[in-house]
Amino acid sequence: MRKVAAGALLASCALILGVLVASGIQQHRPDALLEFSAFPDNTVAEAPPQLPGVSDKDMSPTLPDSFYKQEEKSEQLYAKLKKTLKKADKEDKKMEVRANEVKQFIMDEVTDVQNDVKKANAKASNLIREVPETVGPMGPPGEDGLNGKNGANGVHGLSGPQGPRGPVGASGPAGPTGKPGKEGPMGDAGIPGAAGSDGNPGITGVGGVEGDAGATDEWEATGYDCPAAATDTMRLRHCNRKGCRLETFFAGEWGTVCDKGFSGKSAATVCHAMGYKSGGTRYSGPFGVGKTRERMWLKGVKCGGTEGDVGDCQHAGWGDVRGCDDNMAVGVCCDGLKSGELGTRVGPSDFPLCPAAQTGWARLRECDYDKCRLEVKHDKKWGTVCDAGFTDTSAGVVCRSLGFKEGGVSR
Repeated sequence: MRKVAAGALLASCALILGVLVASGIQQHRPDALLEFSAFPDNTVAEAPPQLPGVSDKDMSPTLPDSFYKQEEKSEQLYAKLKKTLKKADKEDKKMEVRANEVKQFIMDEVTDVQNDVKKANAKASNLIREVPETVGPMGPPGEDGLNGKNGANGVHGLSGPQGPRGPVGASGPAGPTGKPGKEGPMGDAGIPGAAGSDGNPGITGVGGVEGDAGATDEWEATGYDCPAAATDTMRLRHCNRKGCRLETFFAGEWGTVCDKGFSGKSAATVCHAMGYKSGGTRYSGPFGVGKTRERMWLKGVKCGGTEGDVGDCQHAGWGDVRGCDDNMAVGVCCDGLKSGELGTRVGPSDFPLCPAAQTGWARLRECDYDKCRLEVKHDKKWGTVCDAGFTDTSAGVVCRSLGFKEGGVSR
């Protein structure tokens, strides 16, 4: 209501201000001085000629000071009215806050009255329900009630102290024999035995035709090439007057032996296994025949004299031939006639392959003697895993998930 009245008052003041300004201009307008005086016969008199001292310049009178004072007074009245309206708006907001406080107070009082009425009604209801206590004669006993439900199990008590250890039971039957373990490293060579006694001299054979002189005097038993020989896992090939190239069979492939560490005793052991009881000698220089298709299998061979195959002698390991090349293949030349039994290999002739395995998300494939390729499945596609940052711990997790309880290592 007050806001509407304030708006009407502002509109009235603006109207008054407009009337005052209009009236002041009407009273003091300059064009009123330019009106012509009409003669009775409605004719216009001729203007007199210009008099001396009269100028053609604009001689319009200026507005009186009362007009400016009236305008200033109107502005002051408007500013006062604006201030009054702003003050009235603040009072309206204060009144609105007070009205809300009164409204909340009334609602709180009504709630308290309602609660008091409910309590009084409840108390009256309890008084109505009270009946004077009377004691009548004892009635006959009622029928037996139904059995109650079983109670819940109680909490377990604390464990008692451990009893004395019982007697040791009888041993059970022996379990089945486990799979053979991996081949251990070969032990050191034993002490050489005593030299045997000299045999009886053989019958002198018919002298042969004298051959051409050899390039060196390292082996001059006869004028012929060194004898070739072979067992199931070892052979002497590419023979000449100095020796034959020693090769051994492993993992389905023939390969050579590096001359590093290969001694005369090892050469004699190989010849004994080939059936030559007189032994043999190692070719003093590398028995190289250039690049060959055969791979090199062994290096660092040290035979003790009783082995039946070069693979059973002490060596660096199958396939470990670092520091050797094809031109370092060892040569052996066996002496005498072939009259003894052939030796046999006791150790393995193949690598123990790492086991392959597969689950729904991982698999081990293309296994060889020391590793398998790990592949994982993602988005219905199999792919490999980069070895950067892949540790033995990661390999153990993968192997155990594939069923290998002892885990595994990364390669």
